[in-house]
Amino acid sequence: MYIRIKTHKNQRYAYLVQTKRYKRSPYPKQKTIAYLGRVITPKKTQNIHFKEHINNNLKDYLKDKKTKDIFLDLINLELKNHTLKINLEDISEDSKPIVYEINEGFLCNYTIKKLLNFKLPIQTPEKDAPIDLAKTILEAGIKISPNLFIQIFKKLKY
Repeated sequence: MYIRIKTHKNQRYAYLVQTKRYKRSPYPKQKTIAYLGRVITPKKTQNIHFKEHINNNLKDYLKDKKTKDIFLDLINLELKNHTLKINLEDISEDSKPIVYEINEGFLCNYTIKKLLNFKLPIQTPEKDAPIDLAKTILEAGIKISPNLFIQIFKKLKY
């Protein structure tokens, strides 16, 4: 599944889409699974690094925190860098869902839940596990240093 952006009357909207291939048809079909919300692209106003954000030694921080809390801090850092103040429980405006296009991904209710509930798949080959984690992080629009990614992956793995 992936996020697709459609434009209607100069407004951009995000949808969760699944591609399915049928035996009789030479072309794949796209099926819309869910409407995610109107897309807003905020400008990056700051460039705070993760170490500055946590005000702590990275090794101690990673040892003391759960993976879910680390992901929440990463999300909050991106929100801070884009000067956004939102409720992570429900990203909406006037009770309508919103999708923030941040960095190379989309921060919305779907990507936040996917990231916070991420677990390494048991039957995934060893080489594909880090790719799954990287896709999930990037899909949520989070920029992460290679060193921090490796540390988070090790924490998830063990």
